[in-house]
Amino acid sequence: MAAPVPFGSPAYAAGLERDDVMLSIGGVPASSVAEVERVIRTRRPGESIPLVIERRGQHVTGTLRLVADPTENVVLAEAAGRPLTPAQRRFRDAWLGSAARNAQ
Repeated sequence: MAAPVPFGSPAYAAGLERDDVMLSIGGVPASSVAEVERVIRTRRPGESIPLVIERRGQHVTGTLRLVADPTENVVLAEAAGRPLTPAQRRFRDAWLGSAARNAQ
């Protein structure tokens, strides 16, 4: 990481420091930012991902615990000014009215 690690962030809690080089995340080589983001996107908030980093020539392990993005807000498409196609409306209605959701 070339920039300071934000205080209180999951990266901070995992022990990452400025100038650390991520070698692997979740057992996958951290060959690019896109690869790191791909691994993170396959996980859910609350999951932990093992990390291997290089810090000043030493390999260091850590664990990144994912959290939900506090800035993410889910709203209906219509509330965001986006009309639904008939197919999207049918899908949403079927999903929200599914038997699994209404099972007791």
